[in-house]
Amino acid sequence: MECDKLGKSDEKRPILRQCSVPLTHLETSQVEREHHQERAAALKRRLAEVGLRVMPSPSHIVPVMAGDRTLRKAACDELLQRHRIYVQRINHPTVPHPT
Repeated sequence: MECDKLGKSDEKRPILRQCSVPLTHLETSQVEREHHQERAAALKRRLAEVGLRVMPSPSHIVPVMAGDRTLRKAACDELLQRHRIYVQRINHPTVPHPT
């Protein structure tokens, strides 16, 4: 059972009910979390190998230090347009200047 039609429901079950089985599975399964963590760790290693400044993080979040605000925006825009990868830029004052 998948929940790939957000905002719609089939005639027999409302959308919330359609999603409840996969959510219940994720609450009890560690397989997906472990796979997600492994993929995040691999990405961090690969980014570091090509010279990007990846900050240590115990979570799946991949913090990459990038100095120039204009270049950060251009890189994020290109990743989204070219590869459909969304990257959340975090700017000052959330992070100290200049990071």
